Amino acid sequence: MPTRKEITEYLNLIARACAIVLSFPREIAQIYAMHGFEKKHDDAWREIERLWLLKVDVNAFIRYIKDIITKLEKEHDESHFIKALAICQWLEENITYKDKSESGTKPFFSVYQLLPLNGENKYLMIDAMNTNFRSTGIQIIPKFEICRHWADFGQISDQRPNPAANRDVFSGINGTTKNVSFVKWDPAFRIHNIILPLRLIRSSETVLNIAFCPLTDTSPVITKQVDMEENGLHFNAIKITGLKHEKKLVQRLQDDWKHACSEGKADIIFFPELLGSQDSEETINNGLYNKLIYNAAIEESKRRHKLPMLTVLPSFWQEGNNHVTIVDKTGFVLARQKKYVPYNDMHNHRREYLPERIVKDYYVIHIPKLHRIVVLICADFLSCCQNDTKRLFTEAGSTLALVPSFTRGETDFVNYIQALKPYGTTVVWGNCCGIAGKNKIIGGCSVAGFDTVLRFNDSRDCGGSCGASDACVFVVAVPLRLPGSEPARVDTITVKRI
Repeated sequence: MPTRKEITEYLNLIARACAIVLSFPREIAQIYAMHGFEKKHDDAWREIERLWLLKVDVNAFIRYIKDIITKLEKEHDESHFIKALAICQWLEENITYKDKSESGTKPFFSVYQLLPLNGENKYLMIDAMNTNFRSTGIQIIPKFEICRHWADFGQISDQRPNPAANRDVFSGINGTTKNVSFVKWDPAFRIHNIILPLRLIRSSETVLNIAFCPLTDTSPVITKQVDMEENGLHFNAIKITGLKHEKKLVQRLQDDWKHACSEGKADIIFFPELLGSQDSEETINNGLYNKLIYNAAIEESKRRHKLPMLTVLPSFWQEGNNHVTIVDKTGFVLARQKKYVPYNDMHNHRREYLPERIVKDYYVIHIPKLHRIVVLICADFLSCCQNDTKRLFTEAGSTLALVPSFTRGETDFVNYIQALKPYGTTVVWGNCCGIAGKNKIIGGCSVAGFDTVLRFNDSRDCGGSCGASDACVFVVAVPLRLPGSEPARVDTITVKRI
């Protein structure tokens, strides 16, 4: 099994080969149209395969490849792009995350010492798998298999890494890679990867249940207007100063979470923007666990109820910082995702007091064989195809976006909820009933592989009023095995209020 040092050297070589490919002066896809592509590519591929099979040891193979890439970096003829592409593709395709380098009769290069996915660790976190991201400009991140399309006869129908995506929508060669993704390294746009253990996946299940809880039918947010200066410009801004009935909101959050557990209907659960508080954010065990979810999880575990693998708590606004806390099924804090794009109230001539941040951090949660998950808070989602956030999909290949909001602007979300379909990304959006109003849309979903947007209102029987109800949970049953031979039927997706 390769050592951590050997793994790093191997990944650094992949980054160097990829950098040569990305220096191609036209669209990467045009490399495939170059004269003699097939023979030059196949010859380079077979040479790498031969070196790997005949190697004395891993170090010797790494030295061979290093010499080849060093020569290619000095060449300037057309063929060096083709050869670099073949090397990059072979090296990344022959990676395995398993602890053994053998798979059948073919040896693979194991990166287990870097990412020990043993099914027992609570989670793994890594930013870049390579160390030469500054010199190459490339950050290599993990890319695990996601849920696939299945044909009627029970076999996977499409071998593409993301069969629901457009073929050429990804940047560089990310549309064809199997085991890693290549992200443009940017010190101001940082992608952090969280990997949940394989043991969380129940292969026999065919749907992923995503739950959303609106929490309240009133608008509890207390605000005040302030002056704001940013980059020499002056604005009317809105600060959040507190919540009405804060204790009641925390109790409702806990009741909804427990209700979802008791019904066994939630793999992932999330809540609206802005309705978090000091109480819902309180931590224990040196800040490692969210107190509310930790205690609720103990209670529900004793009752042998199903716990959601992920919970995205309602966002907490405090002094220009708006973030959601993401926890695992025990309440362990995995990440705190910030919001970066302020809400703009054009009608009342004001904006959210959310100062511009030069450095932005985004978290991609990898659940192997299931999804790559990101959380985009309200306006961050609406702008995700217009700025750097788009790279979460074109480069990191995120396949599930959770969008908590607190807004009256339902039209923007309904129109935009399908914007990520070209990337094979499913979007689930949830809004608070209290801000939306009785006849407004309070959430919906757009599932990759389907043409229709489903709205939570279609399954709402409360008229937008909580009344005597002590819990309200909307559950979207997202199919994990889509039919590959026929158009996907929308009736295979369900949205229910429980």
